[in-house]
Amino acid sequence: SLVAWMTDQRPILEVTSSAVPFGPLDDLYQGAAQDMNAVLQAGFNEYQLDGEINQHLWDVMTYGVGYLATRWEPWLADGLGDSIFRRIDPFTVYPDPWARSPKDLNFIIIARAMTVDDLDRAFPGSASAINDGWVEDVDEAPHRLDTTLPSGGPRANLGPLSPSTNSSYRRTSRQAAGIDSPVVTVLECWIRQHEHEKKGDTTKTTESWRVIMTCGNKVLMDADGRETSGHGLQPIDRTVLFDTGEWYGPSLVDLLAPLQHGINRELANLAWNIALMGNPILLEGRHVQSKRISNRPGQRIQVNNPSDVAWLNPPQIHPQLAVQLIEFYKSEIESISGMSAIVRGFAPSGRNAQGTMDQVQDAAFVRVRATLRELERTLRSVGTKMMANIAEFYTEPRVVSITGPDGQRTARLLRSRHFYRQLDDDGNEVPLRFNLQADAGSQMPTSRQARQAQAQTLFALGV
Repeated sequence: SLVAWMTDQRPILEVTSSAVPFGPLDDLYQGAAQDMNAVLQAGFNEYQLDGEINQHLWDVMTYGVGYLATRWEPWLADGLGDSIFRRIDPFTVYPDPWARSPKDLNFIIIARAMTVDDLDRAFPGSASAINDGWVEDVDEAPHRLDTTLPSGGPRANLGPLSPSTNSSYRRTSRQAAGIDSPVVTVLECWIRQHEHEKKGDTTKTTESWRVIMTCGNKVLMDADGRETSGHGLQPIDRTVLFDTGEWYGPSLVDLLAPLQHGINRELANLAWNIALMGNPILLEGRHVQSKRISNRPGQRIQVNNPSDVAWLNPPQIHPQLAVQLIEFYKSEIESISGMSAIVRGFAPSGRNAQGTMDQVQDAAFVRVRATLRELERTLRSVGTKMMANIAEFYTEPRVVSITGPDGQRTARLLRSRHFYRQLDDDGNEVPLRFNLQADAGSQMPTSRQARQAQAQTLFALGV
């Protein structure tokens, strides 16, 4: 329900120019910002990026952390290439163990299992250099199609390396089984580096990221990050359920599992009691033998006196107390998750005003809005990197197709080096930079009626 509600409203990426308002280049920059908006919208529709966000949120709820990687894929757009973001399996990301947030990272490693065809597509000519399939013993999220795992259990549990402070998950020593398919493991390592430049009495320090990609004992790439992307930063962005000052945040599964175990236990006790009433224990009239007795339905217990043969009545239960206990567990689950019964569509008894219902829904969604704000921060960083790649690598003419809000079809023509405008000190063109605001719904009303009313009001005001 949480993932469905959070993706019910499509995230909005709004681009604005960095030009001086009412300046001589204001109209030029505003037009470029509108073109960038059109490109981002077309990318969302063409490459189905909303599905990446959906899987990303599932990782956040299940494992406590989710990753999005901003990439430039040169085989998109009929070979012209395009900038997108992809959901990354959180088990395959190995962050700096000393980092508590993305700004503290000194390195981050992404392990990717790729077929030889995928490897050659990403690095032309590398398939011939990798003679044999090279598979590292790296982690992987458990899935239903993995036949190498005994009894369907996970091979490794997601967790930070020492000395990270969260130990709710831990790695196991179970080794991965052999894989016969032509798959190789590519390690992508981003290293944070810095340089000092002394000018007189002052020292200027600049930072950059370097990427080193290896497969087995072959180095596929060793380059400065500014040579591989428009932003020059490491491509991984993280989302957590709540930012507690640690790299791995709490997961909703950890918070709700004890309560669900309590519900399961109470329901099992009720079902067991009903089974004992339908098939009670029989006391037989024979000598009692020394054995351990349990209250299984249909069990026969031997007694000394034949006149004592009877059905053993099960202990009486208190149905109202049992139901109240289960309802308590359910209410705690609703409080922790933020998905109350009203939000999920259940109307309370009595006659309540619509405004009262909306206020109750908005108050219940405080926790959900906290996660939405974390998602917005991630999308803001991802969108900024996407815009930098687009401004840098849109060097050839292309046509961007756009579908309007009413279904009308429009197209926008982008010329070569469309987002190159500003001149640097040496007289060379450099890519433009824009400001981005991401909105995933953290400031929107919760109930559908309230959102409709707000939209009508804003439309009437001409906003």
